[in-house]
Amino acid sequence: MKNLVKTGMTCLVLTMCLIKSSAQNNSFKQSQSNKKQLFQHLPERVNAQINSLTALFNQPVGKSITINVANDFIFEGLVVSAVSKFNNDLQSVVVKSTSHAGARLTFSKSKNEDGTFNYIGRIISPEHADCFVIVQEKGQYYFQKQITERVIIE
Repeated sequence: MKNLVKTGMTCLVLTMCLIKSSAQNNSFKQSQSNKKQLFQHLPERVNAQINSLTALFNQPVGKSITINVANDFIFEGLVVSAVSKFNNDLQSVVVKSTSHAGARLTFSKSKNEDGTFNYIGRIISPEHADCFVIVQEKGQYYFQKQITERVIIE
């Protein structure tokens, strides 16, 4: 009988906790929906100009750059980080935007065993609701618009 009472009390406490937690608001999602879009003037998907982006790997930290990252998408900024490892088999660069408030462009490449490269990157601003992420489809790279809260967790 004691075990039955303990089990019942435990179930009651867990149920009360679940009810209490489901009644709370998720302030992060609310704050995210109030954020402005940074890239509303651009389409959902644009072709990534990989040749322009790979030129960033040759830029020194502190250099001001202007590049065409995608069709009709100019990105201006300052190189704030540049890293090269394993005889340039892995390279990464970060550019702080001067043309898109609060945005950072991160772009990386890694060498495959067959000598080809994979590219990853994103253009994101935690203060805004939208961002761009590089995706590959059938050998072509694109910047795909995403919702910032799905890409970063604060």
